[in-house]
Amino acid sequence: MASPTDAGLDDATRRFRAALETTTGLLLPGLRSFPNGSCGDASRLLAQYLRDSGFGDWGITTSWRNNYSSSHAWLERGGWIIDITADQFDDMTEPVIVTCESKWHATWHSEPTRWNNVDLSFYGSTLHVDSDYSRLKGAADELRGK
Repeated sequence: MASPTDAGLDDATRRFRAALETTTGLLLPGLRSFPNGSCGDASRLLAQYLRDSGFGDWGITTSWRNNYSSSHAWLERGGWIIDITADQFDDMTEPVIVTCESKWHATWHSEPTRWNNVDLSFYGSTLHVDSDYSRLKGAADELRGK
């Protein structure tokens, strides 16, 4: 298993974000307005992609701010934060965040329970997530080395 500190982690994350931006016709409803309102679904799909790419298991942190008027989710493991949808908020412009320290993420109130070892089984078989994931994985893999 590759370490989160490997340069490839940032590259894999950026390729997956690019795949989400360019792949059309995805069936998962949560991705229709990507990145807006897509943080949970995008994080789960990215977690699967990172696992398949040799970067191990990741957990999802859910959070809120402004008296629960805004919610957000991102991946975490071992002090690392990976977020591919933060730019849906007016106070963040970075489309991809891979870091061990984020003042912006510290402004959110995290849920005491985090989901660990996230994978696609969360969805069951009703949302055609396997098809979406396969297309996204293929698009992200195709960007490798470009």
